[in-house]
Amino acid sequence: MDEINRSDLKTWRKTPGIGVRIVLVLIITLLLSVLVLYFSGFLGQNAKYETVISNTTKVVEIVSRMRINLLKSTDLEKGAVMAITDEESKDLAEQSRKSSDAVERDYHELKGLIDAAEIDKEMNLLKEFSDNWNNFRVIDKELLSLAVENTNIKAANLSYTAAAQAIANFERLLSELMDIPISDGERAQMAKLAYQAATAAFMIYSLEAPHINEAQDKKMDELENLMGMNEKKVRNALSNLSRLTNQHGRIIFSDSLLAFSKFMEVHKEVVRLSRMNTNIKSLQLSLGQKRKVAAQCEEILNSLQATVQSRSFKATR
Repeated sequence: MDEINRSDLKTWRKTPGIGVRIVLVLIITLLLSVLVLYFSGFLGQNAKYETVISNTTKVVEIVSRMRINLLKSTDLEKGAVMAITDEESKDLAEQSRKSSDAVERDYHELKGLIDAAEIDKEMNLLKEFSDNWNNFRVIDKELLSLAVENTNIKAANLSYTAAAQAIANFERLLSELMDIPISDGERAQMAKLAYQAATAAFMIYSLEAPHINEAQDKKMDELENLMGMNEKKVRNALSNLSRLTNQHGRIIFSDSLLAFSKFMEVHKEVVRLSRMNTNIKSLQLSLGQKRKVAAQCEEILNSLQATVQSRSFKATR
């Protein structure tokens, strides 16, 4: 009996008690809980990092696209301004608008991502871009509308063709008028008047080019005053010439009046187109306001891209 009790006692001493086992279970459970919490936090943090990186990559991609399309829009706009034909101007202007529309679409997508990130600096930069971009589009709308009209180019083409032909025809008819049979005294008087008429008419024609190239309304007014003064000289000379023209020269003189009227008709259209100044105005907008606001938009996008990339760097550290 004593031997059995001693044996049981030894077995009991080797076997952990219930209290000890409970403590061990609690310790193991606690350790497992800590490990679960650690790995859960690690996975959650890793998912957070992945979200930040994904958002940043998307933002950088969109900003890069916006910068490219901004540059394309500006280059195409300059092409529309400098184009010679209406067709080329309209085609380039339409391509410029499409590039600007692409920037607009990307801006709205970018705004959603920036707003979701809720980073003040990025939101402020995007707001600054938005203000400048709205200004860009207002200027662009006016500029491209002017560029496709090409009134200065049309005025120049009309001056170099129809107006030049009409003034040459007028001068030719005045020369023919000198060939009619009249006395030497009358011929000298008629030659003087014909010379005055032709000189004044050529002066009107010579003022068309500077008028077409002039940007300021005040100087165009001055040129038009000179044109008006010379028109009066032509008409006065022709009026005096009509009194000296005999029956033989009546038809030629009548044709010369028609030639001058034709010239003045074309001349008035040249001045009308020149006054609109669409090519000069669009060029001034392109090199002035548009250039400045485009540079501001580009600078803001550069800053925004750098800021977003900095955010990604911090998140991965």
